[in-house]
Order: sequence, then structure tokens, then C-alpha cells
Amino acid sequence: MAAAFLVLARHVPYHSALGVRCRICVWPYPCAAVRLANDVLVRTGHLDRAVTLPPIDPCC
Repeated sequence: MAAAFLVLARHVPYHSALGVRCRICVWPYPCAAVRLANDVLVRTGHLDRAVTLPPIDPCC
């Protein structure tokens, strides 16, 4: 559980010329790590700590 909180704290979005990217892995946000951590928090009932993720573009 603590790992999920750490992932969401570090893998934060930022705006670049290529769109919204993850600050740590530089992939489009939400990156796979953020989606997985958020899923863990939602499944374990920590909805207050989960983040609202933007919809994933199916074209990516």
C-alpha cells in the first residue's frame, strides 16, 4: 500500500511540448505505474488517496 502512495507522489504530471507527461518516466500521463498504483488504491478502498486520471487516448 505504501508503495502505491509513493508512486503517486513521485509520478506526477507536467505539461511539455509533447503534451502531459509523467515527470519520472516521461511517458504520457497517466503512465502504467500511475494506473497500477491508482487501481491498487481503488481496490483496497483508499478512494480518498486515489487520483482522478484523465481518459486514456486509444490512439496512443
